[in-house]
Amino acid sequence: MDLSCIIITNGKKPVQTNRVINSIVSQNIPNFEIIISGIWKSNNAKQKGEYKFVNAKKAADSGNLAEMRNLACSEAKFDNILVLDDDMFLSEGWYSELTKHGDDFDILTSQVKLPDGTRFWDHCCYLDPNRGHVMLEPEEDSDYTYMSGGMAWVMKRRVFEKLQWDSETYGFYNMSNMEDYRKGKHNEDTDFALRCRESGFKIKHNHKMISFHDDPKYTSVGRVVRYRKEGRDQSWVTKLNWENPPEDIAKFAESFLHKGMEAECADVLRYGLRIHFGNFFITIAYQNLLSKYGGILRDCVDWHEKGCPLYNKMVKKYG
Repeated sequence: MDLSCIIITNGKKPVQTNRVINSIVSQNIPNFEIIISGIWKSNNAKQKGEYKFVNAKKAADSGNLAEMRNLACSEAKFDNILVLDDDMFLSEGWYSELTKHGDDFDILTSQVKLPDGTRFWDHCCYLDPNRGHVMLEPEEDSDYTYMSGGMAWVMKRRVFEKLQWDSETYGFYNMSNMEDYRKGKHNEDTDFALRCRESGFKIKHNHKMISFHDDPKYTSVGRVVRYRKEGRDQSWVTKLNWENPPEDIAKFAESFLHKGMEAECADVLRYGLRIHFGNFFITIAYQNLLSKYGGILRDCVDWHEKGCPLYNKMVKKYG
């Protein structure tokens, strides 16, 4: 299966950009091209395959992700277009699972894991009247699924030939748009997915195609994704004083929840259960937290304070 791999970047993440390029090259894809849109200077990326660079400095500087993606996709020469952000990378075996899936799709999303082993917005729905905005189990379905950003999903050329991202209405990534998104209004991704569905294109999911969103500030809490404040990654909890009794740990975690810091609350409870395995107070607090955000996802229980083994292995491999 031939692939046109598009990557959008504002040039501020050179290590991650090289990592995603290296992850593409390492897949042993017979025929592929890499199209980079935005601002980019090659640095230590494995130079294999065909490269194209689309200078989209104005769009990158203004945060117009939609325009950057449209420009990159318009240069694609293959029938399968892989959509990536610069802080993504493919796990080994990603392409092999894609070929096993075959051509029976219009749009195909991957599983997206975070450095701590939980999931990012991959197989998910937005404005679902019964579920709202949540991640789904691999076998679950919804008429309101969407493709989140450049999270390693593939679309057929026919999709882009009929529809593009709305770069005028939703293209600009800023806090105002994010607030609208949280309140149930569309952004460039959910709007694009909505128009794809309305045009009859089917959004499928392959959970065996594993990719990583290379940003440790995020973690999943229940069926949603939350952001660690102050630039924290998952290891911050190991630096706390853990000599307090379990009931105090549960109360400490709850104090983060009251501040709107759900990610930190989850981290404290998850690490607390490592120290006090099966403790009643911490277990109940964690169950209550998850139920508040849609309940548990089967593949989000294996959390790692030092980074999950597969993530660490891939980072070492790709640089």
